This record gives sequence, structure tokens and C-alpha cells, in this order.
Amino acid sequence: HYDAAIRIEPGIRLAFYVRGNARFGLGQFHLAIRDYDKALRLDPKFVLGYLIRGLALNELDQHMQAVENYDQAINLSPDFTHAFIGRALAHAALGNDAEAQQDTDRTVELG
Repeated sequence: HYDAAIRIEPGIRLAFYVRGNARFGLGQFHLAIRDYDKALRLDPKFVLGYLIRGLALNELDQHMQAVENYDQAINLSPDFTHAFIGRALAHAALGNDAEAQQDTDRTVELG
């Protein structure tokens, strides 16, 4: 259904985002990232796009790229707790313990 919606109206970021989420749920992380890329090209301020693309990148062990996506989400929405949690996990996977702890502390502050 998402493919049909995208063929009819390829300029709707939400269609790419939702299809990406479906692919993410199926474990098709590379395809999901392609959809998130398209959604973000259509709307570079789409905070959820950066968050979920970061999650997909973490699933592929591309933790540095995940950190960059979480950074973008945080730049757009400085109190976005989920972005700090994702970035903490990516930093931990990279062995950046101090950064992971800072992000964890920030999530506690945000509640």
C-alpha cells in the first residue's frame, strides 16, 4: 500500500517514513534507511526521521553514523529524550563511556 501511495504522490515524507518503519519492523534495515533518507530529503527538519534512521543504523552496527543522526535530532529538538537514549547506546557501542554517561544523565534530567 505504501508503494502505491508513493507512486501516486512521491512528495509526501510521511509515506516514506511509514514504509521505512514497516521495513524496519521486518528487519530490512538498509531499505528502511533508504526510505528515511527520502523522507529527510523532503523535510530536513523531520526530527523523527533522524531518530529512527539512527536506530536502524545502530541495528547495522553503524554507530558513528547513528550518533550523527541523533545529533541532528537533538539539534532540532534539544529536549528529545529518545534521541539522547539512542545516542547513549551508540556511544556505549563505540566505547565512548563518558559521552554515553552524559547522555544517560541528560535523559534523567529530562525525565
